Amino acid sequence: MTFFVSLLMVLHAVVQAESVRVEPSDGIAGHFGTWTVTYEVGGRGLRTGGALRVQLPDTWHAGERNSANRLQATDPADDHYVSARASRAGVRVVTSVESETENYLVKSFRKGLDGREERYVFVVRATIEAGELVAGDTIDVVYGDRSGGSRGMRAAIVSTTPEPILVAVDPDGSGRFDLIDHDATLVSESGVAAELLVAGPSTLVVGEPAELHIAAVDPYANPVPLREVVNLRVLQGDVDLPSTARFLDGRGYQTVTFTPRREGIVRLEADTRARLLRARSNPMQVFGEAPEARIYWGDLHSHTRHSFDGVGTGIFDYARYVSGLDFHAVTDHSQAAVAGFTRGLGPHVWAEHRAETDAHNAPGEFVTLHAYEASFQAPHGHHNVYFRGTPGGRSSRRNASGYPSCGPP
Repeated sequence: MTFFVSLLMVLHAVVQAESVRVEPSDGIAGHFGTWTVTYEVGGRGLRTGGALRVQLPDTWHAGERNSANRLQATDPADDHYVSARASRAGVRVVTSVESETENYLVKSFRKGLDGREERYVFVVRATIEAGELVAGDTIDVVYGDRSGGSRGMRAAIVSTTPEPILVAVDPDGSGRFDLIDHDATLVSESGVAAELLVAGPSTLVVGEPAELHIAAVDPYANPVPLREVVNLRVLQGDVDLPSTARFLDGRGYQTVTFTPRREGIVRLEADTRARLLRARSNPMQVFGEAPEARIYWGDLHSHTRHSFDGVGTGIFDYARYVSGLDFHAVTDHSQAAVAGFTRGLGPHVWAEHRAETDAHNAPGEFVTLHAYEASFQAPHGHHNVYFRGTPGGRSSRRNASGYPSCGPP
């Protein structure tokens, strides 16, 4: 009987799958906290010399000034300190951040578990220096370990949807790491509303309806869904304007239609939460008849997750409804700027980029421009390229600089 029980235990250890979980699985944008990624050892075990490698989503390392926040395993009292520990007594784990730097704002590049070599990629390695782990044992990788006096680690400063964590394991110290199939994700949620934004067209015409964009944002400019009624009032001018507005569908913004009744300057105001949140609109000039030229506002240079120095999605909606812009161009990098970069608008995403631009184009309301940033090697620099219409696919025709005439390489 003892023999059969022992055999069943051995078989269970052999077939037991590895698993990954993260606690907590969310954070507040820009707030310091602690997140623990736990790897549960499977049937193959984890021997001396074996190691675990963990990579959080890029957004969780993005900081101000287009830089990454330093991740480090050397100073327990400093920000963004990461450590690792094993559940079995006597097992010693050594923690390191691959290509760790002393720079607080990081613009260098590191190679990730997915083959990318980019600014916001950080890989933590936990190596078994002494002892062994068996099925059911765990390794905790603690991001923002506060036990030594650190403030912790900052959550992503942009709000996100759930994003995957990458985990790879080398069970025997061979140097070969296999990615673990799991469903653990991290999500960054917007913080408390700190500001209202109100924007309308700079040029108005008597009797012509116009859109007023109202947004609530946290300290890092992430849209914050509001449940309260927003009060609206006219500070200057003569317009038909609803007295209130309510945000819908859990979004952090709303559009209100108003109509000017006579010429002059219009200024509008919005407030909520007993006027703790209050904002005035930009000045809007009202003409009796449509003028020959109007003033429009836009942004001609921006990046998304497709660029090595960008993160995030939903940029067109943000530009239109939160920033209140009239036109916008996403100028992600072309692909061939520097060896090792795997993002950029190469053939693998160029069609997606064009489709996204077309899908958000609303003539007469909001204009999206097809564009990209041609990223040349030094000393030529980078140059934004804009199209008059919708460009075609990847062309075999190339210009004098070696770039295709209708899109990035």
